[in-house]
Amino acid sequence: MTRPEPIKICRGQALDLTGTVRALTEQGYQRVAKVSDPGEIAVRGGVVDVFPEGFEAPVRIEWHGDTVAGIRSVHPFTGRPFLDHEIAILLPAAGL
Repeated sequence: MTRPEPIKICRGQALDLTGTVRALTEQGYQRVAKVSDPGEIAVRGGVVDVFPEGFEAPVRIEWHGDTVAGIRSVHPFTGRPFLDHEIAILLPAAGL
């Protein structure tokens, strides 16, 4: 079986939120209420927190409609943003 391709998300990109969440869960991410470990994803309205493999902190992706409005690293315990990004490359979760 071939490992799935990483998902590349760019600020300003037109991107379907529901389809992105589906793609991440198909790549092994587990939906949780609040992310704390790699391989987890949490969805609240137009905000998706995902803790990608190989990252030291989760990434918060914010949508306005069908457009990615922001990508920021967030503290895994407080959820406070601390670093803005133009692009996030999300690798499949471990085990795939």
